[in-house]
Amino acid sequence: MCNRYLSYCFLLYCSLYFSSSWANDVHISGFGTLAYSYESEDNIGFRRDLSQPFDSTTNGSWVSDSRFGLQLDYSLNTEWRTTIQAVAKDRVSSDWGDVFEIGFIGYQPSEHWDFRLGRLPADAFWATETRNIDYGHNWVRPPLEIYSWLPFQSVDGLDVMYHLYHSEIDWYFSSQIGLFRTSVETPIGEKIDTSGTKLVSLTIKALWDDWRARGSIIYSPGITTDVSPSNQQITTQLDAITLMRINGVSQEAQSLAQALVVEDEAMLYTQLGIEYFNGRWLLSGEVVSIHSESEQVVVPSGIGGYLSLSYYINDWSPYLIVSIFDPNVNPQAALVDWNTVSPELGYLQQQLIENINLSRIEQHTWSIGVRWDVAKNTALKAQVDFVEIAPNGYGLWANDISLNSTKTQLELYTLSLNFVF
Repeated sequence: MCNRYLSYCFLLYCSLYFSSSWANDVHISGFGTLAYSYESEDNIGFRRDLSQPFDSTTNGSWVSDSRFGLQLDYSLNTEWRTTIQAVAKDRVSSDWGDVFEIGFIGYQPSEHWDFRLGRLPADAFWATETRNIDYGHNWVRPPLEIYSWLPFQSVDGLDVMYHLYHSEIDWYFSSQIGLFRTSVETPIGEKIDTSGTKLVSLTIKALWDDWRARGSIIYSPGITTDVSPSNQQITTQLDAITLMRINGVSQEAQSLAQALVVEDEAMLYTQLGIEYFNGRWLLSGEVVSIHSESEQVVVPSGIGGYLSLSYYINDWSPYLIVSIFDPNVNPQAALVDWNTVSPELGYLQQQLIENINLSRIEQHTWSIGVRWDVAKNTALKAQVDFVEIAPNGYGLWANDISLNSTKTQLELYTLSLNFVF
């Protein structure tokens, strides 16, 4: 834990040192959030996204939503530029390279074309560029059902954008191709890496009057994750049971072994978003669909969405959000009773099925909150989330396995201070 926050101190030092020592063509900016989150149920822990550690023992936390970012923008000339953004936050990975979530060289030969090469924000949401910059949004955090299941923040590759103005509408067409990597943590504290996974995306955005809209498609031909040491041992056991040729049991053992491994899993992601803002009312929403070819329980798959309504009055912005994720895969279930062979095999079967279902997501949330802009670059926020998690739907949380088969209703209370500079 200490190593993760050494980066925070380093970036803070850099911001103080460099802010007054660069030329006019270099711009230093930053952002931060100091937040405390408390959820009302024991044996379940809040995670802002799946890249954070799995800890079901803590109800309150200062680290889940807190983060500090520093960005350097350097303009070489009117066409060429470079940007580097580092973010210190709670994450599973201890790799210093993961602190740098954005780092690219940009080339803009005209007002219509823009090319970027390097580490880029994953173009999947409205908040693609501002996912970590909480000051830029009324909410305390992006809705969990849409943003939390995607653990990777960046893509290493190339994106191209074309802009045109036609019929009083600003159109933006962009495409992104590259690799992403991420690290997640298992319930017993093992780190699992996903690296070198390819993806390609296409996005269309339109802005007119008080409206804006966007749609995107992301396709990955094959996601593969590391096999944890414990899963490797379990897979060896299941392979041995498969070789026993016990009627029904061996066939299910083979199926469960395959369910523990994510290998060359093709994924298709689509997103639609709409927003209306007339200076007083802000209405926004997104709908996403995630589909995998094999429909494994351990891979997020289903439809999610949210709708948010905010009202601006002086320096205050009360808001309401409703969000949901509905999976299109059923929970893993026992096909035959392994207890008929031995109690030990029956216990192994039960534990395996419960562990597989830990990844399944099924929940909905009502959120109410308020933002107070205490200064031109500082905001205070308070938010309460009323969350209902379906049985075998705890995939966004760090929970004790004993909760898997039960429904949980909880409240998540958050106070946060957001700032930019």
